[in-house]
Amino acid sequence: APFDQSDSDVVLRSSTGVNFFAHKVILRMASPFFETMLSLPQSAAASSINSEDFVDGLPCIRMSEDTQTLHRLLTFIYPVSLSMPKTVKESLLLLSAFQKYQLDDRMAVLRRLLASEKSCVIDKFNAVEVFGLAHQHRLVEEALRAARVSLKV
Repeated sequence: APFDQSDSDVVLRSSTGVNFFAHKVILRMASPFFETMLSLPQSAAASSINSEDFVDGLPCIRMSEDTQTLHRLLTFIYPVSLSMPKTVKESLLLLSAFQKYQLDDRMAVLRRLLASEKSCVIDKFNAVEVFGLAHQHRLVEEALRAARVSLKV
């Protein structure tokens, strides 16, 4: 599997407790957020260190994303096959993660890919729910699209 490599130097733990072994250099290159976070001195975070902060001797970063969203996010960063969202809700969660971690180019790529996905279409049946989720995750473009669709009903 791509996220259990022995040469990893950091672990990202999903909100559901699944560990993803990653590489700081790849994360830094992909995201200004990770660049800043991973360049902070270890002593800045040392005040709250306990045994859960390390996995196999590697620093472990607890992420707020669920396992599926974190896996999909990493497939957009690493040179591996993309794991595409299968529903509108999954798409919004991934877009929200991209926004949070300042992965603007990945957001643009995903939006283009989603434009052709039948399962991720905003329609009259899901427009109100999509609007709520998009608003909750501060995804302005998707919220506006959902609002337009809901007004056509």
